[in-house]
Amino acid sequence: MEKNPYNENAGSATGLIAWFARNHVAANLLMLAVVVVGIVVARNIRQEIYPLYQIDTVDISMQYRGASPEEVEQSIILPIESELRGMELTRRIEATASEGRASVNVEIMPSFDRNRALQEVTAAVSRISLFPDEIEPPRISLGTSRRRGVNSVAVYGDVDERTLVQFARVVEDGLLAQPEISLVELMGARRPEILVEVPQAQLRSLDLTLGEIARSIDQSAQDVPAGTMKTSGGDILLKTTERRFFGSEFEEIPIKITNTGTEVKLGDIATIVDGFEDSNQESYFNGRPSVTLSVSASENQTPIDVAAAVKRYIAQVGATLPPSVNVEVRYDRTEDYLERINLLKYNGTLGLILVLIALGFLLELRVAFWTAVGIPVSILGSLILLPLMNASVNMISVFGFIVTLGIVVDDAVVVGEDIFHKITQGMSRLEAAVAGVKEMTVPVIFAVSTNIIAFLPLFFVPGESGRFLKVLPAVIIAVFTVSLIEVLLILPSHLSWEKKSGLRESIIGRFDQAQTRLRLKLDDLMERFYKPILTNAIRFRYLTIAVFASSLLVVLAYTMSGRVNFTFNPTIENDYIQGEIEMPTGTPVSRTREVAFVVEAAAKRALAKAGLEDIVRNYNISVARRNNNEASVAIKLVPQSQREITGSEFVNLWRQEVPEIPDIEALFYDYLVGPGGEAAIFVQLAHPDVDTLRHAAEELGNMLELYPGVTDIRKGFGREMPQISFEIKPAGQALGITAQDLGQQIRNSFYGAEALRQPRDRDELRVMVRLPESDRRSLSGLEELLIKGNAGAEIPISQAAKIIETTAPVRIDRVDGGRVVNVTANVISSVTNGNKVLKAMEKKELPDLISQFPGLRYSFEGEQRDQREATGSLSVGLIASLFAIFAIMASFLRSYSQSIIVLLAIPWGLAGAVLGHILLGFDLSIYSVLGMIALCGMVVNGGFVMAMTRNRYMARGQPANVAIVHAAQRRSRPIFLTAVTTFLGLGPMIFETNEQALFLVPMAISLGLGTLASSVVVLVLLPVAFIVSEELKGMISDDKEEAVPPEEPELDTMAASLR
Repeated sequence: MEKNPYNENAGSATGLIAWFARNHVAANLLMLAVVVVGIVVARNIRQEIYPLYQIDTVDISMQYRGASPEEVEQSIILPIESELRGMELTRRIEATASEGRASVNVEIMPSFDRNRALQEVTAAVSRISLFPDEIEPPRISLGTSRRRGVNSVAVYGDVDERTLVQFARVVEDGLLAQPEISLVELMGARRPEILVEVPQAQLRSLDLTLGEIARSIDQSAQDVPAGTMKTSGGDILLKTTERRFFGSEFEEIPIKITNTGTEVKLGDIATIVDGFEDSNQESYFNGRPSVTLSVSASENQTPIDVAAAVKRYIAQVGATLPPSVNVEVRYDRTEDYLERINLLKYNGTLGLILVLIALGFLLELRVAFWTAVGIPVSILGSLILLPLMNASVNMISVFGFIVTLGIVVDDAVVVGEDIFHKITQGMSRLEAAVAGVKEMTVPVIFAVSTNIIAFLPLFFVPGESGRFLKVLPAVIIAVFTVSLIEVLLILPSHLSWEKKSGLRESIIGRFDQAQTRLRLKLDDLMERFYKPILTNAIRFRYLTIAVFASSLLVVLAYTMSGRVNFTFNPTIENDYIQGEIEMPTGTPVSRTREVAFVVEAAAKRALAKAGLEDIVRNYNISVARRNNNEASVAIKLVPQSQREITGSEFVNLWRQEVPEIPDIEALFYDYLVGPGGEAAIFVQLAHPDVDTLRHAAEELGNMLELYPGVTDIRKGFGREMPQISFEIKPAGQALGITAQDLGQQIRNSFYGAEALRQPRDRDELRVMVRLPESDRRSLSGLEELLIKGNAGAEIPISQAAKIIETTAPVRIDRVDGGRVVNVTANVISSVTNGNKVLKAMEKKELPDLISQFPGLRYSFEGEQRDQREATGSLSVGLIASLFAIFAIMASFLRSYSQSIIVLLAIPWGLAGAVLGHILLGFDLSIYSVLGMIALCGMVVNGGFVMAMTRNRYMARGQPANVAIVHAAQRRSRPIFLTAVTTFLGLGPMIFETNEQALFLVPMAISLGLGTLASSVVVLVLLPVAFIVSEELKGMISDDKEEAVPPEEPELDTMAASLR
C-alpha cells in the first residue's frame, strides 16, 4: 500500500475535513442546505438581458429655447466648463451645444465617489450666476447604461395629434393599473402649449408689446393663496381661483382699458389655439402617425412578468379602441432575453452532458457520478452570493456559469482520482477518502486560488466594456468558492461509502462492471499512447524543447505580422436595425420626412428581392426629434432563431437598395448593442480655428473613403445654418433701444414671450405670446418688424439695427475646453477592421494631415480610447496576477526554479488560444484577452500537482529524473481529464454559430483550446524541463541515477527507458 507522506495516519486523521469525510449525515445536510437556499434565491434574483451598469459620469442638460448653438456655447457651456475644470473629481469634460440645448458630460476620476461627485457638480452649477434668465433649470444626473426597458408600445392611427395623445394617455393609465407594471413613459409626443398670436397691427393700435400682454396673462391666470381667516367657527382658507387650463378660458382675460373706457380682452386682439410646442417632431409606425409608450421594469420586477402584463392588457384594450386607432407592441426586449438565455442554456446543457460522458468513461462510476453532482451544487450555491455582489441573471452571468462547467470539476477530478487510486492500492474507502482529501487539500486550494487570482483583473477593466463584463468574474469566483467547499467537505464523504452487499448482482452493479471494463481498456490505451511519447520526449529532450520553442515562435511571428486582426469590442447584433439620416442644415422638415420614407422604401425593396418580407415585425420612422435635418428609420426584425439572415447582412442589402440622394449628408446604419455599439473608427480633431477644423475633417473624411470596407462616414459637421445678426444703428440708440431691448423684442416676436407655465394633468403647460405664423416665417416679416423705444416711439428694425446675414454651426462639440470635430465611420467586418485602418492611417494620412494643417491635433476616441485604457489596466493586472501565482506556488513548492518551470505552461497555453482563433476564423477581441488572462491561472494547476507529486516521490528516495517520470505517469490521467472536461464544457459555445452569442465565443476559444494546448505542454514539455533543469544544476548523473529501479511495478517500462 502506498503511504501518504503528508498524513502517515490517515485513518486517525482529525480536523474539519476528516470529520466531514467520516460524517455522511453532516455532509449530506450541508449539500442539501446549499441546494435549497440556492433554489430559493434563484426564484427571486433579478433578471435582465444585459447587465445594468453604472458609468462614471455626471450628465448636465440645459435648455435655452430659441438660442443658436454659439449662444448656447457662450451662455451655458463656457460658464459650466470654467466652474468644473479645476475640481478634484473632474477627469474629462465633453460638451455639445445645439439649437436651444446644452449637454455637458463630466467624466469622474475612477477613485472618486459617484454620489459625492453628483452633489459637488450640482452645487457648482447652482453657483453660476451668469446664466440668461430665459434658460430652463438644469437637469443633472449620474450616467447609466440604460433603463430597464422592457416594452415599447406604439399607439398609432390616422387621427390628429391631440386625439392620438389622448388615446395614448388612456393606454398609459391602463398599463399603470396593472399590478406588474409601475413605470410607463410617454415618448414621441410634443408638449402641450397654448399659443396666443397677436398681429402687429393690433399691437400698434393699442400701443402694446408682446411682453406686456404676456405679463397681463401671468398676473390674471393664477391661483394665489391668500392666507387663512380665523373665525369663531374655525379657520377658513382663502385663495384666488383664476387658473386656466384651456385656450378658450384665456379669451376673457382683460389686457387694457382704452382712453374711451373700453375694456380690451385677450380674445379681442389675439388668436388663441390649444396646440403643441413649436417643434416639428414626428413619429410613424408602419407608415402611420404614432406616439410611443415605454414600459420599464423596476428593481424588483422581472422583465418577463412585465411583458406578459403588457401583452395581456393590449389584447384587452385593442377591442375598445376605434378602428382609426391601433395599439401594438413595437419592441419586446424579453424576446431577446429568452432567446439569448435559452441559447446559452442549450449550450450549457450540452456542455454538461459532454462533461458527464467524459467523466463516465475515464473515472470509476461512483467517482464520476459524485464529481458530476458537484457541478449543480456549486452553481446553485453561487447563486446565494450573487445578490451580495449586486449581480443579476443575464446573458453575461449565464455565460459565466457555462465557463465554469468544465473547470469546476477539475478539483473534484483530482481529489476523486486520488481517492480512487488509493482504493486500488488496497485502502478501504473510508481510509482512502480521508487520506486522499488530506493529501490533495493543498493542490486544490492552490488551484482554486490561482483560478480566482487569474479572474480578478477582470474586475478592473476600465470603461463601459469593464462594467459590462464585471458580473462575469463575480459569477465565476462565486462558483469556484462554493466548489472548494463541495470538494473538500462533501465529495469525500460520498466517496467513502462502502458498497452495499448484493449490489454487484443488480442492474446498477452489472452496469458498473461493464463501465469498469471499458474504463480499464481506455486507461490501458492512454498509457500505451502516452508512455512512448514521454519516453521519446525525454530521450530527445533538447530536440523536444527546440520543437516546442519553434512552435511558439511561429505562432508569435504569425500574430505579430498583422494577419490576426484585433477588434476591441466584438459586435453584438440587435434585432432593431436603424438607419440614421442627416440632411444639410436648414433642410425643411418636409424634405427630411420625404428622404426618411425613401430610405424605408429601400429597406422594403431589399427584403422583397431577397424574399424575406416575413422577417419584419414593424417599420418605425422618427423625424426631427432633435433638429429638422435629422431622421431615423428603424426596422424591427424577428429574433435571430427565426431568420437565416443576420443584422449585418440585412444592412448590406439595405445599403445597396438606397438610391442616390444628392442632398443627403450622412446615412449611418446601427445594428449593434452593448459597448461594441459604437462606430468602429472614431477620430477626434482639435484646433483653435473653426474653419481649419472643418477643412481638416473634410479632408480626413475623403481619406477614409479610399479605404475598402469603410462605410457610413460622418465628417462631424453639417453645412452651417443661416444666421442673421443685428447691430444697433445710431437711430436706434437715439430712441434708447439697448441690445437687451432689441434682442428681447425680436425673441418675443419670433420665438415667443412665455406668459405662464403650470401643470395640466401629467404635462407641463406653457402659454406663449408671439406674432402670427405668417409674420414669422419669412424675411419680409422680419424686415417689417417694428421696435419700440423707451418713450414708446416705434421704428422699423431695418432702421434701428444693421441686419447682417451670416452662417453659424448647427452643432458645436467641445472637449476639455476646446472645440473639436469628430469624424466617425463603420467598417464591413469581412473586408477590414477599425484598428487596421487606423494603424495604416497613422503611418501616412494622419501625418500628412498634420503637416497640411499646422496646429491640428488628433486622437482616437470611442472604442479606441477604451482599448488604450483597458490595455494598460489589464497589463498591470496580468503582471500582478502572475506574481501572486508565482509567489503562492513558490511558497508551497519551496523552489523558485520549479515554479518557473510550471509557469512554462502559460506561453504555450496562450499560443494555443491564438491558434484556436486563427483556425476557427475569429478575430482577437477584449473577450479573447480576458479569456487568456484567466487561462494563465488555470494552466498552472496541472503542472503544480505534477511538481508536488514529483517532490513526494523524491522525498521517498527516488532520484529526481525518475521521480518526474513517475509523477507525469501518475498525474497524466487527471491532467488529461481536466483539460478534456474544460474543453467539452465550453465546446458547444466554441462551435456556436448563432449571431446573438458569437461575441462570447472568443473567450470560450481562449479557455477551451488554451487549456488543451497547455495540457500537452504539462504532460510532455514540463517533465523534459524538470530533467534538463536538474542536468543544468549538475545534480544528477545519467549513468548512476537513471539505473535506480522504480518502486512501483506499473512504472517499470518508463524507468527502463531512462537506462
